[in-house]
Amino acid sequence: MPQRAPFDQPSEVYRRLIASGYEPMQVCTDNEAFRAWMERRFDESIVIPDDLAGVELIGWHYKRVLTPRTGVLLAKVDGEEVIVLVERRSSARRLGDQDGLHVYRRDLGGVAMYEVSPLHEARLLPHARRVGG
Repeated sequence: MPQRAPFDQPSEVYRRLIASGYEPMQVCTDNEAFRAWMERRFDESIVIPDDLAGVELIGWHYKRVLTPRTGVLLAKVDGEEVIVLVERRSSARRLGDQDGLHVYRRDLGGVAMYEVSPLHEARLLPHARRVGG
C-alpha cells in the first residue's frame, strides 16, 4: 500500500523544481562527482552512469520529502525532466504514482532511490550501480 511522504510529496517537489527553473544546488554531471556526492551524503559509492543514451545528469538539490534533507538528483531523459529522490533505506516508504507522474523504486546498498518521471518506465534506476571507492 503506497504511503504519503512525511514532508512534500514527490509530485509537488517535481513540479516546484520545474517551475523554479530546474536549477541544481550542486552541479554533478560525471561519474566521479556523482560517486563522491553519494559517498559523502549516504556512505555509499553509487553511480548512475554519465554516458547513458538520451540522459543528461544536471545536479543535486535537497528537499523535505522523506527526511528534512532528501537528496534530489535532477536529470533529463530524452528531453523530459526526471528526478531521483535518494534517502537511507531506514527512511524508505512505498510511494505510488501520483498526479500523472510515475514513481519507481530501487534499493541499492543502504539507500532507497525513487525515480519520479512522466515516462512509462524507469530509465535511470535500472543503471544505478555500486562502484569501488
